[in-house]
Amino acid sequence: MADDLEDGLYIQETIVAESGESDDPDGEQNSKEINEEKPVKSSSKRPREAEVVNEDDAPIKKKKKRKRKRITEELAKKKPVNAKKGELIEFIHNNFDGKLSSIEWDDMKLDAESDLFPANEKEKKASDYLQELFPKWTKLLQITSKPGSPLIIVLTASAIRAVDLNRELNEFKTKKCKTAKLFGKHLKASEQQQYLSKHICHIAVGTPLRVLNLVKSGSLKLNKLEGIVLDWNKRDVKSKRMIDIPEVKQALLDLFKGGLVSTVHKSNCKFALL
Repeated sequence: MADDLEDGLYIQETIVAESGESDDPDGEQNSKEINEEKPVKSSSKRPREAEVVNEDDAPIKKKKKRKRKRITEELAKKKPVNAKKGELIEFIHNNFDGKLSSIEWDDMKLDAESDLFPANEKEKKASDYLQELFPKWTKLLQITSKPGSPLIIVLTASAIRAVDLNRELNEFKTKKCKTAKLFGKHLKASEQQQYLSKHICHIAVGTPLRVLNLVKSGSLKLNKLEGIVLDWNKRDVKSKRMIDIPEVKQALLDLFKGGLVSTVHKSNCKFALL
């Protein structure tokens, strides 16, 4: 109680002194007394110091991580449309520009007119689309070919899709066309190497990683290619395309760098987006 009275008295004196309204004729003496009390005034700062400590001790709110939208959520807002051929140029640019030497990057660039067929923007069936790209297909089949040197390579995301796609192409292939199935699942790479070394194949349907390994082994040759068809627009049950699946995308990039792009540059072969 005594402390409370002293504090109240001190505060009252301080207010009077600061306001300049004191009736005491000995104002100077009173001001000296007030100045002498200044050391005690520091005690009034203690609550403020306590407040600062409390602010520092307060828990920091964690920033909420921005949730990345899934492909299915994005597609629910707008209907997907088939890609234009410029998307392949953009894809290669985004994945290789700045990661290669200037000479290597120049070798990877694609020209929209000379290196790419018109894309399947109208969502035609696989057979109809290839018939449009290769109107003289029957004549191409008559050209003498060597084992392991296909005229067309079709690349897709999975073995199951490769089987379905091979079936869809029956109308285009005709009976004289020989097809090589180049994917994993129940087919061993060693067996495929033996097959390619002995048999002529006009069309090869496979996955990027298996095709890449067969190209590296020398059993699959690219020198007779007329077209490289990418199953670009096909989406799986999770609405992912082949370029949305990390391992497939990486194998495709390695394949581009490992021979496909250079083959297109030095021949009449072109890329096509199915």
